[in-house]
Amino acid sequence: MASHFPDPSSFPSMPLSYMIILFILLNVISSVHTFDYFSSCANQFSCGDLRNVGFPFWGDGRPEGCGYPDLYLKCTGNLTYITIKNISYLVKEVHPEKNTLKIARAEYSKGLCPSQFLNTNTDVIDHNLFDYLSGYQNLTLFYGCNVGFPWKILGLFDCPVNGVADTHAYPLLGAWVPIGGFCKYSVVVPVPSTFTVADLANLQAIGEAVKDGFEVKWTVGAKECNECLQSGGVCGYVYDLNKPTCYCKGSDSGSRVCDADAKAPQGYPRNIPRSHCPFYFLEEPWSLQ
Repeated sequence: MASHFPDPSSFPSMPLSYMIILFILLNVISSVHTFDYFSSCANQFSCGDLRNVGFPFWGDGRPEGCGYPDLYLKCTGNLTYITIKNISYLVKEVHPEKNTLKIARAEYSKGLCPSQFLNTNTDVIDHNLFDYLSGYQNLTLFYGCNVGFPWKILGLFDCPVNGVADTHAYPLLGAWVPIGGFCKYSVVVPVPSTFTVADLANLQAIGEAVKDGFEVKWTVGAKECNECLQSGGVCGYVYDLNKPTCYCKGSDSGSRVCDADAKAPQGYPRNIPRSHCPFYFLEEPWSLQ
């Protein structure tokens, strides 16, 4: 009896590239339906003496989507680091109840002569994310200075600079850019307002003030997160919309707040970690109001 089914060999073979794409898309679809942001973002960041740090931060157990993109915390050797405007800082304290951090320039943890000199302008924090707390002033450390440096009354110390013959370094209160013709680098660091001009002659006092760090207050997501927590949700962040969101139990989508009787909005982009999703397709994005 003749078969009613066509011979499989009569079908054109599927190119390998199509098979690979299909395999990736199937994995993406699986990730969309299995990633639990409510549980993942309920995890708190802990490292060394820092315990139970949550939104707006992410990292080490808190995946992307649990915090603002630029507020990544990295735990290395029981020490926590954050990068702000391309500068690495040691996180010394976190006070979630006050929305404050105490941070210190990481490269100054072992002294005033770091292996690299990263010029900073007169403002060292990202004001889209942070504000300074009161009680601090700026100190500028000049490196690679020659003998013609005009303000060399106090605080002269030596620091070798690769490729620069002059090794003189000077501290000066205030925020300054490199002084053309005199110094190669300038680094601006906040120090306590109790630090005085007389302290510039004391290298130990300078080192301790810089190493001790300064306090900043994060200014993002507080209102939205409080509303989310009060509704029984977990705070997070939607990368595609650049906005905070609220993850609710039993839903793989975000919302503004949680409502036991409400369904997730149609078309809301499921906030899959980038490491889980090489492609993203969305026709009708839903925006937070």
